[in-house]
Amino acid sequence: PGVGLSLKVPSLPVFWGIHAAFGSNHFGASVTGDYYFIDKPLLPEVGLHWYLGLGGFFNFYNYSEKYYGISSSYMRFSLGGRLPLGLSWQPLDFLELFLNIAPSLGIGFDTDGTYTYNNVKTTWHDGGIQFPSGGWGGDFGIRFWI
Repeated sequence: PGVGLSLKVPSLPVFWGIHAAFGSNHFGASVTGDYYFIDKPLLPEVGLHWYLGLGGFFNFYNYSEKYYGISSSYMRFSLGGRLPLGLSWQPLDFLELFLNIAPSLGIGFDTDGTYTYNNVKTTWHDGGIQFPSGGWGGDFGIRFWI
Protein backbone atom coordinates (compact mmCIF):
# COMPACT_ATOMS: atom_id res chain seq x y z
CA PRO A 1 0.00 0.00 0.00
CA GLY A 2 1.08 3.53 -0.64
CA VAL A 3 -0.11 6.93 -1.73
CA GLY A 4 -1.10 8.10 -5.17
CA LEU A 5 -2.22 10.99 -7.28
CA SER A 6 -4.78 10.66 -10.06
CA LEU A 7 -4.67 13.25 -12.84
CA LYS A 8 -6.72 13.99 -15.94
CA VAL A 9 -5.64 16.65 -18.43
CA PRO A 10 -8.84 17.95 -20.12
CA SER A 11 -7.34 17.87 -23.64
CA LEU A 12 -6.19 14.20 -23.35
CA PRO A 13 -8.52 11.19 -23.01
CA VAL A 14 -6.17 9.45 -20.53
CA PHE A 15 -6.47 9.13 -16.75
CA TRP A 16 -2.98 9.21 -15.21
CA GLY A 17 -1.91 7.73 -11.88
CA ILE A 18 1.31 8.33 -9.98
CA HIS A 19 1.90 6.08 -6.97
CA ALA A 20 4.60 5.71 -4.33
CA ALA A 21 5.17 3.14 -1.58
CA PHE A 22 7.97 3.32 0.94
CA GLY A 23 9.17 1.76 4.15
CA SER A 24 12.32 1.42 6.20
CA ASN A 25 13.90 -0.96 3.67
CA HIS A 26 12.15 -0.35 0.35
CA PHE A 27 10.89 2.25 -2.09
CA GLY A 28 8.56 1.80 -5.03
CA ALA A 29 7.03 4.12 -7.61
CA SER A 30 4.69 3.58 -10.54
CA VAL A 31 3.01 5.52 -13.32
CA THR A 32 -0.18 4.34 -15.01
CA GLY A 33 -2.17 5.71 -17.93
CA ASP A 34 -5.67 4.45 -18.72
CA TYR A 35 -8.10 5.17 -21.55
CA TYR A 36 -11.74 4.37 -20.72
CA PHE A 37 -13.42 3.00 -23.83
CA ILE A 38 -16.62 2.38 -21.87
CA ASP A 39 -17.86 4.98 -19.36
CA LYS A 40 -21.60 4.59 -18.86
CA PRO A 41 -24.18 5.52 -16.25
CA LEU A 42 -25.15 2.69 -13.92
CA LEU A 43 -27.54 4.69 -11.73
CA PRO A 44 -27.74 8.11 -13.43
CA GLU A 45 -30.14 9.55 -10.85
CA VAL A 46 -27.39 9.40 -8.20
CA GLY A 47 -24.37 10.00 -10.48
CA LEU A 48 -22.99 6.42 -10.39
CA HIS A 49 -21.06 5.27 -13.47
CA TRP A 50 -19.08 2.19 -14.41
CA TYR A 51 -16.09 2.08 -16.71
CA LEU A 52 -13.79 -0.32 -18.52
CA GLY A 53 -10.53 0.71 -20.07
CA LEU A 54 -7.17 -0.24 -21.43
CA GLY A 55 -3.92 1.18 -20.14
CA GLY A 56 -0.29 0.77 -19.37
CA PHE A 57 2.04 0.81 -16.38
CA PHE A 58 5.68 1.38 -15.49
CA ASN A 59 6.93 0.30 -12.03
CA PHE A 60 10.20 0.70 -10.16
CA TYR A 61 11.00 -1.08 -6.89
CA ASN A 62 14.19 -0.91 -4.80
CA TYR A 63 14.85 -3.09 -1.75
CA SER A 64 17.84 -2.55 0.50
CA GLU A 65 18.28 -3.74 4.07
CA LYS A 66 21.05 -4.08 6.61
CA TYR A 67 20.40 -6.67 9.31
CA TYR A 68 22.99 -7.83 11.86
CA GLY A 69 25.86 -6.84 9.60
CA ILE A 70 24.35 -8.40 6.46
CA SER A 71 23.53 -6.00 3.60
CA SER A 72 20.90 -7.21 1.13
CA SER A 73 19.51 -5.47 -1.97
CA TYR A 74 17.90 -5.74 -5.41
CA MET A 75 15.94 -3.61 -7.91
CA ARG A 76 13.11 -4.33 -10.35
CA PHE A 77 11.68 -2.39 -13.28
CA SER A 78 8.53 -3.59 -15.00
CA LEU A 79 6.15 -2.37 -17.68
CA GLY A 80 3.09 -3.68 -19.41
CA GLY A 81 -0.63 -3.37 -20.00
CA ARG A 82 -3.60 -3.21 -17.65
CA LEU A 83 -7.37 -3.52 -17.85
CA PRO A 84 -9.08 -1.18 -15.35
CA LEU A 85 -12.68 -1.95 -14.40
CA GLY A 86 -14.37 0.31 -11.91
CA LEU A 87 -17.11 2.44 -10.46
CA SER A 88 -17.17 6.21 -10.16
CA TRP A 89 -19.62 8.28 -8.20
CA GLN A 90 -19.88 12.01 -8.75
CA PRO A 91 -22.24 13.37 -6.07
CA LEU A 92 -21.22 16.96 -6.88
CA ASP A 93 -19.97 18.51 -10.14
CA PHE A 94 -16.48 19.02 -8.70
CA LEU A 95 -16.16 15.80 -6.63
CA GLU A 96 -15.71 12.19 -7.78
CA LEU A 97 -15.09 9.03 -5.76
CA PHE A 98 -13.77 6.01 -7.64
CA LEU A 99 -12.96 2.36 -7.01
CA ASN A 100 -11.37 0.00 -9.51
CA ILE A 101 -9.52 -3.23 -10.02
CA ALA A 102 -6.89 -3.48 -12.73
CA PRO A 103 -5.39 -6.82 -13.68
CA SER A 104 -2.04 -6.29 -15.40
CA LEU A 105 0.40 -8.27 -17.50
CA GLY A 106 3.88 -7.21 -18.50
CA ILE A 107 7.58 -7.88 -18.39
CA GLY A 108 10.01 -7.27 -15.53
CA PHE A 109 13.73 -6.63 -15.40
CA ASP A 110 15.50 -7.54 -12.15
CA THR A 111 18.99 -6.87 -10.93
CA ASP A 112 20.77 -9.64 -9.05
CA GLY A 113 19.60 -9.95 -5.46
CA THR A 114 22.71 -9.95 -3.33
CA TYR A 115 23.76 -9.93 0.27
CA THR A 116 27.12 -9.07 1.76
CA TYR A 117 28.50 -10.46 5.00
CA ASN A 118 32.10 -10.05 6.18
CA ASN A 119 32.93 -8.40 2.84
CA VAL A 120 31.79 -11.51 0.92
CA LYS A 121 29.08 -10.83 -1.68
CA THR A 122 26.63 -13.66 -2.42
CA THR A 123 23.79 -13.75 -4.96
CA TRP A 124 20.46 -14.99 -3.58
CA HIS A 125 18.38 -14.08 -6.65
CA ASP A 126 19.57 -14.13 -10.27
CA GLY A 127 18.43 -11.02 -12.10
CA GLY A 128 17.23 -10.90 -15.65
CA ILE A 129 13.99 -10.77 -17.54
CA GLN A 130 10.87 -11.90 -15.69
CA PHE A 131 7.85 -12.87 -17.80
CA PRO A 132 5.09 -12.75 -16.98
CA SER A 133 5.17 -9.84 -14.58
CA GLY A 134 2.08 -8.12 -13.25
CA GLY A 135 -0.81 -9.06 -11.03
CA TRP A 136 -3.90 -7.46 -9.57
CA GLY A 137 -3.90 -3.76 -8.83
CA GLY A 138 -6.62 -1.55 -7.54
CA ASP A 139 -7.37 2.01 -6.57
CA PHE A 140 -9.74 3.82 -4.32
CA GLY A 141 -9.60 7.57 -4.56
CA ILE A 142 -11.06 11.02 -4.77
CA ARG A 143 -10.82 13.39 -7.75
CA PHE A 144 -11.54 17.08 -7.63
CA TRP A 145 -12.68 18.51 -10.96
CA ILE A 146 -11.85 22.13 -11.67
